[in-house]
Amino acid sequence: MLKVVGTILGALPPDESRLSVAWHPLLRAVFKPGPFANPRLIKRTVNRLSLLCRFERGLAGIAAAKVDRALLEWIVATERWPVLRRLLAAYEVDALAAALDAGAGGKASGDPDLDVFVGDRGVQSWLKGVRAQAASLDTRLREFREAERRLRRCGL
Repeated sequence: MLKVVGTILGALPPDESRLSVAWHPLLRAVFKPGPFANPRLIKRTVNRLSLLCRFERGLAGIAAAKVDRALLEWIVATERWPVLRRLLAAYEVDALAAALDAGAGGKASGDPDLDVFVGDRGVQSWLKGVRAQAASLDTRLREFREAERRLRRCGL
């Protein structure tokens, strides 16, 4: 999978490929085997990240946009599960965290989109990793909300 990531990064335009060297450790961590180990998903994610960096540099006049793990995880997760963007917008962070925890325990939420999302085996694997990376699911969802704000500000 890392070879695929390297091939995709090598295909970026010259100005982006220099910037992308900083992304390698993050990409390796996020695209490990699991629900995100898919070459098309990797390509879409890298393209979206590249666009975000270009747009943010143009909007703010900065040399390089900040790329962190939460931003990259949010991009790849929403490329894999587009409904996740609607869920984050529809729920308060603590309510969404509680609903995701309840759904992981098999309890129905009353929201069909949320129930289908939580029922996906890949989602459970991803959520386990998300919980391991942050102090709490609430904390990580707040970081994802900020990542979503950045993407929407740039029309992505």
